[in-house]
Amino acid sequence: AVISLAPGANRLSIYGTNDLGDGSSAPVDHNVIYIVTSPLTLQNTGLGRIAGEKTGDRLDIGRIYRVTALPAPSCLFSNWMAGNSQATLVPLVGSNANLAFIMSSNLILQANFVTNPFPAASGVYEGLFYPVTGVSEESSGYLTASLPAGGRGAYSAKILLDGGAYPFSGSFDLGGLAQKTIPRSGTTPIAVILQLNLGLVPPDNVMTGVISNAAWVSSLTANRAVFSARANPATNFAARYTLLLPPGSNAPAVVPGGYGYAIFTVNSGGAASIAGSLGDGTPFSQSADVSEGGLLPLYASLYSGKGYILGWLAFSNQPPQTVWGTNLTWFKLPSASGIYANGFTNAVAPFGSAYVSTPLNLTDATLTLSKGGLSAPLTFSLSETNNKLTLLDGDTNLLRLQLNEGTGMLTVTFRPTYAHADIVARGVILENQTNSPATNGAGWFKGGGQTGSFLLQSP
Repeated sequence: AVISLAPGANRLSIYGTNDLGDGSSAPVDHNVIYIVTSPLTLQNTGLGRIAGEKTGDRLDIGRIYRVTALPAPSCLFSNWMAGNSQATLVPLVGSNANLAFIMSSNLILQANFVTNPFPAASGVYEGLFYPVTGVSEESSGYLTASLPAGGRGAYSAKILLDGGAYPFSGSFDLGGLAQKTIPRSGTTPIAVILQLNLGLVPPDNVMTGVISNAAWVSSLTANRAVFSARANPATNFAARYTLLLPPGSNAPAVVPGGYGYAIFTVNSGGAASIAGSLGDGTPFSQSADVSEGGLLPLYASLYSGKGYILGWLAFSNQPPQTVWGTNLTWFKLPSASGIYANGFTNAVAPFGSAYVSTPLNLTDATLTLSKGGLSAPLTFSLSETNNKLTLLDGDTNLLRLQLNEGTGMLTVTFRPTYAHADIVARGVILENQTNSPATNGAGWFKGGGQTGSFLLQSP
């Protein structure tokens, strides 16, 4: 008998019979290995090599072999392609650098290597995420991510959200995409999608993405810190600043009635260090980097994780250096005690400027103290010479002013009419104010179970 064997293992079962049909013999099993060889072709695109087998080797058809794609130091492995001719090469889905394959006739394996795109995207990214419909307490927060210099797509990151901190890590693929699910004890996990625009020359220095869970979806924008004190100083942004955060329209009954303030610096490396006090006296701080376009993400968790302030600060890159806020939200959950125990959500539009401790040159300035339990606003006329503020109305309400010329912090002490104790208000002065009337300084004080404000203005 002529039997066609398949390449590889064959099992034959042989028995005998006769023409009388009175039975057959017991079968005899026999295993046959039919070895058929064919040449393997290995090739690559980009800089790299293939280890494990050699091109031209005659390998047994049907047998499993293994090869490994080894990129050059400046490159990364992209994917494998396979086929039995150049015209039939197709990508192998889900392939990685270590490949196990079954040999077939005239097999061609191609390893594709690409230049490593990640060194151009390495660095620290900082940004904010919130729904497109606006900031909300459970779905808005802050993200920082770091890609090491000379890396190959690995990253480490951390999310600040709803009073918690959630570190995680992973790797970007060559399309600039990374996905991660972050578990949270006692609540729903967070799904994270991060995207880098790799291959852009010059790089856009932006990471975008989506942060979500079963109940909400938020959009992420994070900017890369590009400044360096020596190689690329932040000349147009480096300065000392004072900043004011005005009270909301429902102040002081529903939201705090004081002006919050901050004093901060941006150094030549673009790093900002912010410290201040919100309009209800709550301290806050933030350290982050100014982006190439002059944006700084502001996020501070408040009230022991029961509130936050979140939004973008924007810096002008031309003198006089000014700073203002966009999409800034100040949120507090209801609490059992303290002022504004019912909680609030306050949209804030901060504004400020560089502070260089030069005389304000104020004439006919007006200082107004209002809200905070005062039955009526208190108004005073002031003048200023060499940063020395002088009261023109006499010693009314025991008003005293103290300016820290080094930082721009202004302390106002006064005694409300018919009161028996002084009240201390704290804030900052602003320079480079061109509006009329100009806001030259402001701050907050507590009184009557709420907060009020002082406002220093000049014509």
